[in-house]
Amino acid sequence: MRNIIALPITPALFAPFGILLSTDGLRAEHRHNAPRSQTCIETLWAPAQPGHCDIQRMERHGFSTQTFFPLDVSRYLVVVCPGGDGDRPDTARALAFVVDGRMALQYHRGTWHCNMAALDRPGLFANLVQKNHGEDDCTVITVPPFG
Repeated sequence: MRNIIALPITPALFAPFGILLSTDGLRAEHRHNAPRSQTCIETLWAPAQPGHCDIQRMERHGFSTQTFFPLDVSRYLVVVCPGGDGDRPDTARALAFVVDGRMALQYHRGTWHCNMAALDRPGLFANLVQKNHGEDDCTVITVPPFG
């Protein structure tokens, strides 16, 4: 299994995958390109993953940005990777980032990512995404484990 060392997140390092939204007032637009879709706001719990997180699944939203707003979390882990051949992520180029719990982020359309993992204690997030409830809503795949 390949190990990835998580880096502190910066706007420049995260730019190929999305936008950081911090308390300094940075603005992002929610974008989608699917007809007959609806904006959904969901809450999700992220389990605590102190020290190590095994990745076995990745997902992407092909027609919508996806924004995560931390509601109650101290730090969290984000794992992303670029697209590879066909409709799969290039896990050999995966990156992991440690994010301060006061910082929200928005994934670009089609960004391969894993579920959020809280680092110090379980965390709560709000998630804003566009859904059409079709096959292309969210692609979830199993990948060879890494972490």
